[in-house]
Amino acid sequence: MAVVFFRVAVENITPIWWQIAPMLETDPGYGVTHNAEDIRALLMASQGHLWIQWDEDNKNVDAVVVTLFQSYPRGLFLNCWVTAAMPDVKVDWPTVQTAIVGWAKKHKCIGLLGQGRVGWMRKFSGVEAGGQLIRMVF
Repeated sequence: MAVVFFRVAVENITPIWWQIAPMLETDPGYGVTHNAEDIRALLMASQGHLWIQWDEDNKNVDAVVVTLFQSYPRGLFLNCWVTAAMPDVKVDWPTVQTAIVGWAKKHKCIGLLGQGRVGWMRKFSGVEAGGQLIRMVF
């Protein structure tokens, strides 16, 4: 199975959105602050970045990560805001981390942030968890 992980250009989001939206609607915790359509609008306005794990053989989106830049007085972070995957999919977490960290560093970020279920960010090596906030400082 040929699987790749990459950031999706804005103009390529709409053709694959039908595969992504159901993954984003499955977490009941999201409904309080946003839903799949809110995320799509944010991505289409270039306020966030869509990353996907793509199965080349089946032409399927297997997993998604939505990132946002967040600026703080101490520096710029890349927030891994939303993460979702299809049931029973093996996400290639080392590849995900390498791609996202490399891109964050290229954009002068000093670390990654995440919030929500700690289990998702535990997939990345070198993270610290405190309450609902998870961080990795480069």
